[in-house]
Formats: sequence, C-alpha cells, structure tokens
Amino acid sequence: MKKMTRVALSVAALTLACSAFAQKKGDNVLGLGVAFINPSTSVGPLTSSEPHVAGLLTNATASISKENTISIGWLHMYTDEIGVEATIGVPPKHKLDFNIPALAPANSHPGAMSVKTWTPTVVGKYFL
Repeated sequence: MKKMTRVALSVAALTLACSAFAQKKGDNVLGLGVAFINPSTSVGPLTSSEPHVAGLLTNATASISKENTISIGWLHMYTDEIGVEATIGVPPKHKLDFNIPALAPANSHPGAMSVKTWTPTVVGKYFL
C-alpha cells in the first residue's frame, strides 16, 4: 500500500508540473522522436534478360531489413489553427538479403547490399 501511495503522489506531482502547451500564430515547435521504417518487401520472381543468368534466378527471392531511426521535426504555426511541419530522420542503413536456390549450397547472401532511406516529409496540419 505504501508503494502505491508513492506512485500516486509521483504521478500527481508530474501532472501538476506539466503545463498545457497551446500553439499560437508564429510559434515554432521542435520535436524529436523515433521512426520505424518498414519497407515493402514484396519482391516478385527475379528475372534477367541474359540467358545464362536467367536459369540461375529460378525461385530466387530478396528481402530488405526493417530499421528504427531518430526523427526530427519542426512545426511552424501560420495561424492559431494551421501549421506546417517538416520532418526528417537520420537515414537508417537497410540490409538487402538474396536467396538463390540454384546456387546451392552457397545459396543465401545475407547483407549482399545495403541502402540508406531518406524520409523527408512536409505535412500541413489543422488544430481544432
């Protein structure tokens, strides 16, 4: 019971310490967060126009990794209700894996390539 009282008092103190943040015209708000990048990994059958490679690609598949990154945002309020937010994240490095059954036993190529994802975004917002 004593522990529950401490938790309740801590929550009450934090609630009272936080004030309401209402944006108004001309305000700039910076935000920091975490973004989860989950690219579509729907890769159909891999093909090639080269005849000597086409046979090797039978039933070949590819996949790309999911990554977390830091997201940074800047919101500018043009009126009390309308704002525009620009967001960009630190570009995460995705790993591309290839599986080519025709090249057994060394048919799996984890981390065969890597790419970086840039995700700049500009969003118009309306606040009620």
